[in-house]
Amino acid sequence: MSTPPVKSAQPGDSQTFSTEYFKPWVYRPTSMYWWSTRYYARLVEHYFKGGRLLEIGCGLGHLLGMFGEQFETYGVDISVYAVRETHTNAPRARVMVADVEGLAMFPENYFDVLIAKHVVEHLPDPPRAFEQFARIIKPGGMFLFGTPNTESALRALKGERWYALHDQTHVSLKAPQEWARLARASGLRVEKMFGDALWDVPYVPLIPTPLQRALFGLPGAMQVLTGSAWMPVRLGESVIVIARK
Repeated sequence: MSTPPVKSAQPGDSQTFSTEYFKPWVYRPTSMYWWSTRYYARLVEHYFKGGRLLEIGCGLGHLLGMFGEQFETYGVDISVYAVRETHTNAPRARVMVADVEGLAMFPENYFDVLIAKHVVEHLPDPPRAFEQFARIIKPGGMFLFGTPNTESALRALKGERWYALHDQTHVSLKAPQEWARLARASGLRVEKMFGDALWDVPYVPLIPTPLQRALFGLPGAMQVLTGSAWMPVRLGESVIVIARK
């Protein structure tokens, strides 16, 4: 396969997205991060059996490391630390430090699959970013992204304690319908939009947190274990979108 020329990129904000930022990302079977990584990989493999794949905001690289040799994997992240970790956790992937503007290094219609797992909420100009995303996806290709759901059914119970408000780099928190509109405006067709689970426990006082986790999180756990995508948008603290070009 031909590959694009690798141009130099400006390093990302190493102070913001450094070791401390990624410290909560514990990768073991008892963590939500571990399970969500596997779930996103299963979603991709349900729709594509191989091809050229790019993860935008590849973080620590565990998701890229899930894909076998049938996928030619690429990753970009604005964090120098994240790219270094991805080289370790996804040694087959071609990884570089770049922001959305850096995606201009890739030709049009280059990728079969584009993944942005909790990335779009960090982007100051989502419309411009979505245009760039759509440009580099092949016709028939897939764009899979997840982002905080501002219309989660129990968000009101959390108030200022809602998880997505804890991160000051979340500069683009939008309703699911607005994300779908941005996808369509960039030339993508929204194929599926669904929630993950109500996992931001505790929601109510007095009831023990482990019990709330089991009560509210069980439907989401079933969705992850079966690799399916049926959860209503309102029943997710995040919304997950599958779009096609």
